[in-house]
Amino acid sequence: MTVQTVLRRFGSKEELFAAAEERSGQIHADREAAPPGDITHLVAHYERWGDEQVYLLAQEARVATIRAITDAGRRYHRDWVTRAYGPALAKLPAATRRRKLAQLTAVTDLVTWRLLRRELGLGQDQTTAAIRELVDACLP
Repeated sequence: MTVQTVLRRFGSKEELFAAAEERSGQIHADREAAPPGDITHLVAHYERWGDEQVYLLAQEARVATIRAITDAGRRYHRDWVTRAYGPALAKLPAATRRRKLAQLTAVTDLVTWRLLRRELGLGQDQTTAAIRELVDACLP
């Protein structure tokens, strides 16, 4: 995309960033619409927004602004996992809890959805079931 295309579409760099902030708010609101840990909602969320997010991930190494957005998304996902599953792991020793939270972060990540859904060709219901099984395997 050229600078001229961006200016034609958004008018200015400030308006582009405002649109990006608005989109980010929509994505977070959608993710927060269900209780943390709701895998059906998580997969539906990835169905709505996942391909767009994967596109950003592909560009993050080249564009610092995009890298800031994807880093914020990673932090958000780790926080979501901690809210969703931290209470179930609270009685585990600290090192075990940290490892389990890392596992849960990985199996509920956008990249896992993309692998199951786009690369391995599972349908939405099968992807939901697969992620749920992976999550269950991580929980005590």
